[in-house]
Amino acid sequence: MLWKSNRQNKPVVLIVCTGNSCRSQIAEGLVREHFGDRARVYSAGSHPSGVVHPMAIEVMKEIGINIRRQKSQHWEDLPVDDYDLIVTVCDLANEKCPLVPSEKGDRMHVPFEDPIHARGSAKEVAQAFRETREQITEDLLPAIEQWLDKHDGSAEN
Repeated sequence: MLWKSNRQNKPVVLIVCTGNSCRSQIAEGLVREHFGDRARVYSAGSHPSGVVHPMAIEVMKEIGINIRRQKSQHWEDLPVDDYDLIVTVCDLANEKCPLVPSEKGDRMHVPFEDPIHARGSAKEVAQAFRETREQITEDLLPAIEQWLDKHDGSAEN
């Protein structure tokens, strides 16, 4: 069976946050880096800010992942209209998730604190972004891997 949402025989994963500037952008970069050979990965916001936060770009660069070309966008602006897995990374996006297309896709909610609210010195703000990156690595990547492992058997290779 082909994945319902694309012809490339790879599931489409959408990571949703409110502003699509920090958490979902970091998550998109990490998921694409770790599972890009197994899934098509996008992120979007329910109310996108229109920019990827510069500190999100910097903390990802620290670990060798370039998210500079990612865009803060609404899910309606993405090149696909059906998703196999929708992941919300903030509670507000989870509440708004029924507005997201693809009622057929699986849902996963793995919330993280928004580092955009961090205050203090530049060093302290950067540390908040690093902590979010590490939490996403520790909590979301294993959940995505488990979902992919479960669903890989249902796709024809």
